[in-house]
Amino acid sequence: MNILIFLFFLLKPFYLFKSGMPQMADILMIFIFLITFFKKIKITDKEKNLIVWNLLFVVYIFIVNGVWALILKGELELIKQSVYYLYNFLVLITIIALYENKGNKFLKVIFNSIFVSSLLQFIILLFKDSTEMRRYLYFNNPNQLGYFSLLSIAICLVINYKLDKKINVYPLIGINLILIVASLSRGAFIGAILMVITYIILSINKRNFLKIYFLVIIIFVILISIVYLELEIDTFKHYRYFKFRVFNLDYDDNLSYRGYDRFINHSNYLILGAGEGVYKRFNSKLLGEVHSVLVNILFSYGIIGFIMFLNIIYISIYKVKFKRFHPLIYVFIYNMVHNGIRHSMFWILLALLSIIEVKKNG
Repeated sequence: MNILIFLFFLLKPFYLFKSGMPQMADILMIFIFLITFFKKIKITDKEKNLIVWNLLFVVYIFIVNGVWALILKGELELIKQSVYYLYNFLVLITIIALYENKGNKFLKVIFNSIFVSSLLQFIILLFKDSTEMRRYLYFNNPNQLGYFSLLSIAICLVINYKLDKKINVYPLIGINLILIVASLSRGAFIGAILMVITYIILSINKRNFLKIYFLVIIIFVILISIVYLELEIDTFKHYRYFKFRVFNLDYDDNLSYRGYDRFINHSNYLILGAGEGVYKRFNSKLLGEVHSVLVNILFSYGIIGFIMFLNIIYISIYKVKFKRFHPLIYVFIYNMVHNGIRHSMFWILLALLSIIEVKKNG
Protein backbone atom coordinates (compact mmCIF):
# COMPACT_ATOMS: atom_id res chain seq x y z
CA MET A 1 0.00 0.00 0.00
CA ASN A 2 2.85 2.40 0.80
CA ILE A 3 4.18 1.96 -2.74
CA LEU A 4 0.76 2.78 -4.21
CA ILE A 5 0.48 5.95 -2.11
CA PHE A 6 4.00 6.93 -3.17
CA LEU A 7 3.11 6.39 -6.84
CA PHE A 8 -0.09 8.43 -6.44
CA PHE A 9 1.81 11.53 -5.32
CA LEU A 10 4.64 10.89 -7.78
CA LEU A 11 2.20 10.73 -10.70
CA LYS A 12 -0.01 13.60 -9.51
CA PRO A 13 1.90 16.32 -11.43
CA PHE A 14 1.82 14.41 -14.73
CA TYR A 15 -1.23 15.26 -16.84
CA LEU A 16 -1.53 12.99 -19.87
CA PHE A 17 -5.07 14.07 -20.72
CA LYS A 18 -6.84 17.42 -20.88
CA SER A 19 -8.02 19.08 -17.66
CA GLY A 20 -11.25 17.60 -16.35
CA MET A 21 -10.35 14.08 -17.43
CA PRO A 22 -9.06 11.39 -15.00
CA GLN A 23 -5.27 11.38 -14.89
CA MET A 24 -2.95 8.46 -14.05
CA ALA A 25 -2.88 9.35 -10.34
CA ASP A 26 -6.69 9.46 -10.17
CA ILE A 27 -7.03 6.00 -11.67
CA LEU A 28 -4.49 4.69 -9.17
CA MET A 29 -6.40 6.30 -6.27
CA ILE A 30 -9.57 4.45 -7.27
CA PHE A 31 -7.60 1.21 -7.07
CA ILE A 32 -6.27 2.21 -3.62
CA PHE A 33 -9.84 2.94 -2.47
CA LEU A 34 -11.07 -0.47 -3.62
CA ILE A 35 -8.31 -2.18 -1.64
CA THR A 36 -8.98 -0.06 1.46
CA PHE A 37 -12.76 -0.46 1.27
CA PHE A 38 -12.65 -4.09 2.36
CA LYS A 39 -10.56 -3.44 5.48
CA LYS A 40 -12.36 -3.24 8.80
CA ILE A 41 -11.51 -0.05 10.71
CA LYS A 42 -12.80 2.01 13.62
CA ILE A 43 -13.24 5.74 13.10
CA THR A 44 -13.79 8.59 15.55
CA ASP A 45 -17.06 10.52 15.89
CA LYS A 46 -15.45 13.53 14.21
CA GLU A 47 -14.33 11.45 11.24
CA LYS A 48 -17.79 9.89 11.04
CA ASN A 49 -19.45 13.34 11.02
CA LEU A 50 -17.09 14.52 8.30
CA ILE A 51 -17.86 11.50 6.14
CA VAL A 52 -21.64 11.78 6.68
CA TRP A 53 -21.76 15.50 5.86
CA ASN A 54 -19.54 14.97 2.85
CA LEU A 55 -21.86 12.22 1.65
CA LEU A 56 -24.90 14.50 2.09
CA PHE A 57 -23.06 17.23 0.18
CA VAL A 58 -22.29 14.86 -2.71
CA VAL A 59 -25.89 13.57 -2.79
CA TYR A 60 -27.21 17.14 -2.89
CA ILE A 61 -24.80 17.97 -5.72
CA PHE A 62 -26.06 14.98 -7.72
CA ILE A 63 -29.67 16.07 -7.10
CA VAL A 64 -29.09 19.68 -8.19
CA ASN A 65 -27.05 18.76 -11.24
CA GLY A 66 -29.40 15.89 -12.08
CA VAL A 67 -32.45 18.16 -12.04
CA TRP A 68 -30.69 20.74 -14.20
CA ALA A 69 -29.54 18.02 -16.59
CA LEU A 70 -33.21 17.07 -17.09
CA ILE A 71 -34.29 20.69 -17.47
CA LEU A 72 -31.56 21.27 -20.04
CA LYS A 73 -32.59 18.13 -21.93
CA GLY A 74 -29.86 15.69 -20.98
CA GLU A 75 -26.76 17.85 -20.61
CA LEU A 76 -24.24 15.29 -19.34
CA GLU A 77 -21.66 17.94 -18.43
CA LEU A 78 -23.54 18.56 -15.18
CA ILE A 79 -23.37 14.88 -14.26
CA LYS A 80 -19.63 14.88 -14.99
CA GLN A 81 -19.18 17.71 -12.50
CA SER A 82 -20.98 15.62 -9.87
CA VAL A 83 -18.60 12.71 -10.43
CA TYR A 84 -15.64 14.93 -9.46
CA TYR A 85 -17.15 15.44 -6.01
CA LEU A 86 -17.91 11.73 -5.65
CA TYR A 87 -14.30 10.89 -6.50
CA ASN A 88 -12.93 13.33 -3.93
CA PHE A 89 -15.36 11.97 -1.34
CA LEU A 90 -13.77 8.55 -1.94
CA VAL A 91 -10.30 10.12 -1.61
CA LEU A 92 -11.24 11.60 1.76
CA ILE A 93 -12.57 8.25 3.02
CA THR A 94 -9.43 6.47 1.79
CA ILE A 95 -7.06 8.82 3.63
CA ILE A 96 -9.01 8.56 6.88
CA ALA A 97 -9.22 4.76 6.61
CA LEU A 98 -5.51 4.35 5.87
CA TYR A 99 -4.57 6.57 8.80
CA GLU A 100 -6.81 4.60 11.17
CA ASN A 101 -5.22 1.41 9.86
CA LYS A 102 -1.55 2.46 9.82
CA GLY A 103 -1.30 5.45 12.18
CA ASN A 104 1.49 8.00 12.02
CA LYS A 105 3.60 5.77 9.78
CA PHE A 106 1.09 6.52 7.03
CA LEU A 107 1.63 10.26 7.52
CA LYS A 108 5.38 9.81 7.08
CA VAL A 109 4.71 7.96 3.83
CA ILE A 110 2.63 10.90 2.57
CA PHE A 111 5.31 13.42 3.58
CA ASN A 112 8.14 11.48 1.94
CA SER A 113 6.06 10.88 -1.18
CA ILE A 114 5.26 14.58 -1.58
CA PHE A 115 8.89 15.51 -0.99
CA VAL A 116 10.14 13.13 -3.70
CA SER A 117 7.39 14.27 -6.07
CA SER A 118 8.25 17.94 -5.48
CA LEU A 119 11.97 17.25 -5.89
CA LEU A 120 11.28 15.49 -9.20
CA GLN A 121 9.34 18.53 -10.44
CA PHE A 122 12.24 20.77 -9.42
CA ILE A 123 14.69 18.60 -11.39
CA ILE A 124 12.38 18.69 -14.41
CA LEU A 125 12.18 22.48 -14.06
CA LEU A 126 15.98 22.71 -14.27
CA PHE A 127 16.36 20.55 -17.36
CA LYS A 128 13.11 20.93 -19.33
CA ASP A 129 13.49 23.52 -22.08
CA SER A 130 10.64 26.01 -22.36
CA THR A 131 10.05 29.34 -24.06
CA GLU A 132 7.04 30.04 -21.82
CA MET A 133 7.33 32.86 -19.28
CA ARG A 134 5.02 30.94 -16.94
CA ARG A 135 6.23 27.37 -16.46
CA TYR A 136 3.82 24.48 -15.96
CA LEU A 137 6.01 21.41 -16.64
CA TYR A 138 3.67 18.44 -17.24
CA PHE A 139 0.54 20.14 -15.91
CA ASN A 140 -1.90 21.67 -18.37
CA ASN A 141 -1.48 25.25 -17.12
CA PRO A 142 0.78 27.22 -14.72
CA ASN A 143 -1.85 27.66 -12.01
CA GLN A 144 -2.06 23.89 -11.63
CA LEU A 145 1.67 23.76 -10.87
CA GLY A 146 1.34 26.62 -8.38
CA TYR A 147 -1.66 25.02 -6.65
CA PHE A 148 0.03 21.62 -6.44
CA SER A 149 3.04 23.24 -4.75
CA LEU A 150 0.85 25.28 -2.39
CA LEU A 151 -1.09 22.16 -1.35
CA SER A 152 2.17 20.23 -0.97
CA ILE A 153 3.44 22.78 1.55
CA ALA A 154 0.09 22.89 3.37
CA ILE A 155 -0.26 19.11 3.70
CA CYS A 156 3.32 18.66 4.89
CA LEU A 157 3.00 21.44 7.49
CA VAL A 158 -0.13 19.78 8.88
CA ILE A 159 1.68 16.43 9.00
CA ASN A 160 4.66 18.05 10.69
CA TYR A 161 2.41 19.52 13.38
CA LYS A 162 0.82 16.10 13.87
CA LEU A 163 4.26 14.50 14.29
CA ASP A 164 5.33 17.21 16.78
CA LYS A 165 7.69 18.82 14.26
CA LYS A 166 9.99 15.80 14.04
CA ILE A 167 10.49 16.36 10.31
CA ASN A 168 12.57 19.08 8.67
CA VAL A 169 10.09 20.78 6.35
CA TYR A 170 12.31 23.61 5.15
CA PRO A 171 13.84 21.79 2.12
CA LEU A 172 10.34 20.89 0.94
CA ILE A 173 9.15 24.47 1.49
CA GLY A 174 12.11 25.85 -0.47
CA ILE A 175 11.60 23.51 -3.42
CA ASN A 176 7.90 24.27 -3.69
CA LEU A 177 8.40 28.02 -3.35
CA ILE A 178 10.73 27.84 -6.35
CA LEU A 179 8.08 25.90 -8.30
CA ILE A 180 5.45 28.49 -7.38
CA VAL A 181 7.69 31.34 -8.53
CA ALA A 182 8.32 29.46 -11.79
CA SER A 183 4.56 29.12 -12.32
CA LEU A 184 4.02 32.86 -11.72
CA SER A 185 0.79 31.98 -9.93
CA ARG A 186 -0.05 35.06 -7.88
CA GLY A 187 -2.64 33.36 -5.67
CA ALA A 188 -0.31 30.45 -4.91
CA PHE A 189 2.63 32.79 -4.19
CA ILE A 190 0.71 35.04 -1.79
CA GLY A 191 -0.85 32.05 -0.04
CA ALA A 192 2.47 30.20 0.28
CA ILE A 193 4.44 33.22 1.57
CA LEU A 194 1.82 34.02 4.23
CA MET A 195 1.63 30.33 5.16
CA VAL A 196 5.40 30.01 5.60
CA ILE A 197 5.68 33.30 7.52
CA THR A 198 2.91 32.16 9.88
CA TYR A 199 4.62 28.80 10.33
CA ILE A 200 7.95 30.48 11.14
CA ILE A 201 6.36 32.86 13.66
CA LEU A 202 4.47 30.05 15.39
CA SER A 203 7.61 27.88 15.45
CA ILE A 204 9.83 30.38 17.25
CA ASN A 205 11.04 29.25 20.65
CA LYS A 206 14.24 29.46 22.66
CA ARG A 207 15.71 26.32 21.11
CA ASN A 208 15.33 27.25 17.45
CA PHE A 209 15.23 31.04 17.61
CA LEU A 210 18.73 31.53 16.19
CA LYS A 211 18.17 29.01 13.38
CA ILE A 212 14.93 30.67 12.30
CA TYR A 213 16.43 34.15 12.73
CA PHE A 214 19.31 33.36 10.38
CA LEU A 215 16.93 31.69 7.91
CA VAL A 216 14.78 34.83 7.75
CA ILE A 217 17.88 37.02 7.35
CA ILE A 218 19.16 34.88 4.47
CA ILE A 219 15.77 34.99 2.69
CA PHE A 220 15.58 38.76 3.23
CA VAL A 221 19.10 39.34 1.87
CA ILE A 222 18.35 37.22 -1.21
CA LEU A 223 15.14 39.13 -1.95
CA ILE A 224 16.78 42.53 -1.47
CA SER A 225 19.70 41.48 -3.66
CA ILE A 226 17.37 40.44 -6.47
CA VAL A 227 15.51 43.77 -6.28
CA TYR A 228 18.67 45.86 -6.50
CA LEU A 229 20.41 43.65 -9.04
CA GLU A 230 17.50 43.80 -11.47
CA LEU A 231 19.27 44.31 -14.79
CA GLU A 232 18.18 44.55 -18.40
CA ILE A 233 19.20 41.00 -19.21
CA ASP A 234 17.18 37.87 -19.93
CA THR A 235 17.92 36.40 -16.49
CA PHE A 236 15.62 38.95 -14.86
CA LYS A 237 12.78 38.98 -17.38
CA HIS A 238 11.06 36.25 -15.42
CA TYR A 239 11.52 38.19 -12.19
CA ARG A 240 10.15 41.44 -13.65
CA TYR A 241 7.09 39.68 -15.04
CA PHE A 242 6.60 37.94 -11.69
CA LYS A 243 6.82 41.28 -9.84
CA PHE A 244 4.33 42.77 -12.29
CA ARG A 245 1.79 39.98 -11.69
CA VAL A 246 2.14 40.03 -7.91
CA PHE A 247 2.00 43.77 -7.33
CA ASN A 248 -0.26 44.91 -10.17
CA LEU A 249 -3.59 43.99 -8.59
CA ASP A 250 -5.59 45.31 -11.54
CA TYR A 251 -3.93 42.82 -13.87
CA ASP A 252 -6.61 40.32 -15.06
CA ASP A 253 -8.45 40.64 -11.73
CA ASN A 254 -11.73 42.27 -12.70
CA LEU A 255 -14.31 40.34 -10.68
CA SER A 256 -16.71 40.25 -13.62
CA TYR A 257 -14.15 38.34 -15.66
CA ARG A 258 -13.91 35.81 -12.83
CA GLY A 259 -17.66 35.16 -12.90
CA TYR A 260 -18.78 37.22 -9.91
CA ASP A 261 -21.24 39.16 -12.08
CA ARG A 262 -23.51 36.10 -12.14
CA PHE A 263 -24.69 37.00 -8.64
CA ILE A 264 -26.20 40.20 -10.02
CA ASN A 265 -27.40 38.83 -13.34
CA HIS A 266 -28.83 35.57 -11.96
CA SER A 267 -29.59 36.18 -8.27
CA ASN A 268 -32.61 33.86 -8.51
CA TYR A 269 -30.26 30.85 -8.43
CA LEU A 270 -28.85 31.62 -4.98
CA ILE A 271 -31.45 29.59 -3.06
CA LEU A 272 -31.26 26.14 -4.64
CA GLY A 273 -28.38 26.59 -7.08
CA ALA A 274 -27.89 26.84 -10.83
CA GLY A 275 -26.01 23.58 -11.18
CA GLU A 276 -22.38 23.35 -12.26
CA GLY A 277 -21.72 23.28 -15.99
CA VAL A 278 -23.24 24.41 -19.32
CA TYR A 279 -22.02 27.94 -18.62
CA LYS A 280 -23.21 29.35 -21.95
CA ARG A 281 -26.69 29.76 -20.42
CA PHE A 282 -25.46 32.53 -18.10
CA ASN A 283 -25.20 36.23 -18.85
CA SER A 284 -21.60 36.73 -17.73
CA LYS A 285 -18.33 38.16 -19.01
CA LEU A 286 -16.78 34.80 -18.10
CA LEU A 287 -17.69 31.89 -20.36
CA GLY A 288 -16.44 29.13 -18.05
CA GLU A 289 -16.73 28.23 -14.37
CA VAL A 290 -16.56 30.85 -11.61
CA HIS A 291 -12.96 31.44 -10.49
CA SER A 292 -13.58 31.00 -6.77
CA VAL A 293 -14.38 27.96 -4.66
CA LEU A 294 -16.84 29.63 -2.29
CA VAL A 295 -18.54 31.73 -4.98
CA ASN A 296 -18.83 28.70 -7.27
CA ILE A 297 -20.39 26.58 -4.52
CA LEU A 298 -22.86 29.33 -3.59
CA PHE A 299 -23.92 30.02 -7.17
CA SER A 300 -23.96 26.40 -8.35
CA TYR A 301 -25.57 24.78 -5.31
CA GLY A 302 -27.28 27.67 -3.57
CA ILE A 303 -27.38 28.55 0.10
CA ILE A 304 -28.11 24.92 1.03
CA GLY A 305 -25.00 23.55 -0.68
CA PHE A 306 -22.94 26.49 0.56
CA ILE A 307 -23.88 25.82 4.20
CA MET A 308 -23.13 22.11 3.74
CA PHE A 309 -19.66 22.90 2.41
CA LEU A 310 -18.93 25.37 5.21
CA ASN A 311 -20.01 22.71 7.70
CA ILE A 312 -17.53 20.25 6.16
CA ILE A 313 -14.76 22.82 6.68
CA TYR A 314 -15.96 23.47 10.24
CA ILE A 315 -15.96 19.77 11.12
CA SER A 316 -12.46 19.35 9.66
CA ILE A 317 -10.96 22.04 11.90
CA TYR A 318 -13.21 21.50 14.94
CA LYS A 319 -11.09 21.60 18.12
CA VAL A 320 -7.93 21.98 16.01
CA LYS A 321 -5.65 24.77 17.21
CA PHE A 322 -4.99 27.69 14.86
CA LYS A 323 -1.30 26.88 14.60
CA ARG A 324 -2.28 23.50 13.15
CA PHE A 325 -5.01 24.50 10.69
CA HIS A 326 -3.65 27.84 9.47
CA PRO A 327 -2.37 26.26 6.19
CA LEU A 328 -6.00 25.77 5.14
CA ILE A 329 -6.64 29.51 5.46
CA TYR A 330 -3.89 30.31 2.98
CA VAL A 331 -5.05 27.62 0.58
CA PHE A 332 -8.36 29.50 0.52
CA ILE A 333 -6.51 32.68 -0.44
CA TYR A 334 -5.61 30.93 -3.69
CA ASN A 335 -9.17 29.64 -3.98
CA MET A 336 -10.64 33.14 -3.71
CA VAL A 337 -9.64 33.67 -7.35
CA HIS A 338 -9.42 30.05 -8.55
CA ASN A 339 -11.75 27.07 -8.34
CA GLY A 340 -9.47 24.43 -6.83
CA ILE A 341 -12.13 22.34 -5.12
CA ARG A 342 -11.77 19.43 -7.56
CA HIS A 343 -8.09 18.88 -6.73
CA SER A 344 -7.83 15.66 -4.70
CA MET A 345 -4.99 17.05 -2.56
CA PHE A 346 -7.41 19.70 -1.24
CA TRP A 347 -9.61 16.92 0.14
CA ILE A 348 -6.56 15.07 1.45
CA LEU A 349 -5.75 18.24 3.40
CA LEU A 350 -9.26 18.28 4.90
CA ALA A 351 -8.99 14.59 5.81
CA LEU A 352 -5.64 15.16 7.55
CA LEU A 353 -7.02 18.10 9.52
CA SER A 354 -9.86 15.90 10.74
CA ILE A 355 -7.41 13.38 12.24
CA ILE A 356 -4.75 15.78 13.51
CA GLU A 357 -5.94 15.57 17.12
CA VAL A 358 -6.42 11.79 17.07
CA LYS A 359 -3.99 10.00 19.39
CA LYS A 360 -2.46 7.19 17.36
CA ASN A 361 1.21 6.22 17.17
CA GLY A 362 0.98 3.44 14.60
